[in-house]
Amino acid sequence: MASISNDQIQAAYRYGKLVYNGHILRKDAVAALVGEHAMNPGSALNFVGNYKQMRKGKAYQRTLSREATEIFFTNFQADYGDAGLQNAIDASRLHADYYESLGKGKKKVIRELCDEYEALIIETSQATLADILNEFEEGVSKSLRDSSSARKKRLASYDGKVTERVVTQKVFVRNHDVVAETLIRSNGICEFCEQPAPFNRKKDGRPYLEVHHRVPLAEGGKDRLENTLALCPNCHREAHFGKDSPKYSR
Repeated sequence: MASISNDQIQAAYRYGKLVYNGHILRKDAVAALVGEHAMNPGSALNFVGNYKQMRKGKAYQRTLSREATEIFFTNFQADYGDAGLQNAIDASRLHADYYESLGKGKKKVIRELCDEYEALIIETSQATLADILNEFEEGVSKSLRDSSSARKKRLASYDGKVTERVVTQKVFVRNHDVVAETLIRSNGICEFCEQPAPFNRKKDGRPYLEVHHRVPLAEGGKDRLENTLALCPNCHREAHFGKDSPKYSR
């Protein structure tokens, strides 16, 4: 399969996807790859079959070149996120095990490619939730500065699919008593705007307020009563995202 062009590989991926999703029959996909993309019938059949196995994370038996494997990896990640890419990697590792079990030699290049893309998953998964949210807010700000026509042009080609990213998140395990005492102290009244809590909790009927740290724990603030405020959701959002947020630290 090494002589197959990148355009043919991309076409094979698209037709494998169509077959897997039940949009066309396998024989029709093979016929299209042969007739429209000048692919060998056997190769076309193998690509469509390998797509199915990679999508499921199961071993495939017909060998793919490094170039074809990398194109499939890239497309799987774009279409199905890190989980889809991981399935394709798992399938390729299982293929390498199968191939080597036949005594045909080592699949070193494919194993190295699997390692490379698996490392990419690990690297991207180490972004924190704060990183993702900050990146998103920056993107929104950039979009707002753009023209309406430019946004609409981009939206015209947007298919509505979102990208999945696995993130790590560091959390501070707060003291339950500090939260409880802060809420009791507030008596259901926001300690900043001095308005009653906007609603009661469904679970126990308590007034809904959120406990905020004047000096954030991430910035060295202490989890103590004197560093807390019971805030309504509106004030709490302003404390974190408003231009006048410093006033909440006094």
